[in-house]
Amino acid sequence: MKSQFIKLYCGLIVSIVLALVLMQALLLNLFGDAQDELFQQQMASYRTLVLETTDQAERRMLRMQTLAEDMGAELLPAEEDELYEEERRQVLEQGLLVLNSDEALCYFVLPGDAQIYRLQYREDNPLLDQLYFFENMTILAIFGALGLVLAFWLYRFGRRLTALDQTARAFAEGDLSVRASMASHAEVGSLNETFNVMAQRIEKLLSSQKQLSNAVAHELRSPIFRLQCQLDMLAESQDETKRQGYIKGIEEDLQELSDLLEELLQYARMESADLRIERKPQDMVNWLFELIEHVQLESHKPIRFSHAAPLHKCRFDAHLFQRALQNLLRNALRYAETQVNVTLSIMDEGLQIHVDDDGPGIPADKREDIFQPFLRLDASRTRDEGGHGLGLSIAQQIVQLHQGRLTVSDSPLGGARFTVAIA
Repeated sequence: MKSQFIKLYCGLIVSIVLALVLMQALLLNLFGDAQDELFQQQMASYRTLVLETTDQAERRMLRMQTLAEDMGAELLPAEEDELYEEERRQVLEQGLLVLNSDEALCYFVLPGDAQIYRLQYREDNPLLDQLYFFENMTILAIFGALGLVLAFWLYRFGRRLTALDQTARAFAEGDLSVRASMASHAEVGSLNETFNVMAQRIEKLLSSQKQLSNAVAHELRSPIFRLQCQLDMLAESQDETKRQGYIKGIEEDLQELSDLLEELLQYARMESADLRIERKPQDMVNWLFELIEHVQLESHKPIRFSHAAPLHKCRFDAHLFQRALQNLLRNALRYAETQVNVTLSIMDEGLQIHVDDDGPGIPADKREDIFQPFLRLDASRTRDEGGHGLGLSIAQQIVQLHQGRLTVSDSPLGGARFTVAIA
């Protein structure tokens, strides 16, 4: 922290000094001529006053010396080489020439005297010494106060950073529950809040991955165990009919594993931060009609499609959105008793697609949980019905990628209603 203080303090001092130098140069450039003109008028007034109040050359010179002493200046004869020829001519013609008002340096002559005199502040002027002293002390006081304020601010800021650093180290060492303090005396801008949001997301992600790993292991265990049993029985059996049954069972288990791996890959793709969607305008009515016809081939339960709106184009990623709607339709067909209804409607905020079934429905207190991967609510929704519990989770992720919402409620048919709302 000391090195940071030195860097900041030196940087501030250099910045202030540069600002003062630039300001002085700017003021000199803007008002330097006016300042010289004002000083020249002042000196001309002194000269005129002396000339009008004193008629003798010696008394005039004495009077000028008195005025110079009152100003804290000195009056000296100018050397021959002090002035250029043009400057000397101006002094002799005008009687006065100001060269540097900052040092109160001017040249003048008195009538009847060819000698040019120089008027300037004395180097041992006590008034100037006092002025410079107070000026230097003021600068030191300002820099000292600035250093104290900066040191106090850095001390408090350093304590906040240290606390945040300790929190980050604890989180890195495995304590995923630790959070940065949100108290006003401990905040480092919005960094504390940002850290907490990041920590919460990481904790949730790691927890989700752990649950997913456990669920995947559980899902793989059953078909692998069945495969092993059927392979053993296939090797021991001599009955051709039984052997064919075992082979068919093996094929079904392999297909189940293949479907599971496909859903896992799709789920992992949805979880990827690099996933980008390509939204293109689509005729939603025709697109939905073709999708329903395709899914209808998989089940004898009828899917009825209705829409109260004219043809409407909507921008979405057709490939991903097809996967989401397929999952919803297959889920509805899986649990429907006799029918599935699909309704397309236009709302003020965009499109809504309702997928209704007349199955057992979903309890209100379980409707948020069904979008978690590998979750099955009860005996009415088991793996005997097919699926691995990833379809709804994938559908929700796809809808969210389109800045939409996927919700579940009671269906007019008596089962569950899944509603997709997109702009």
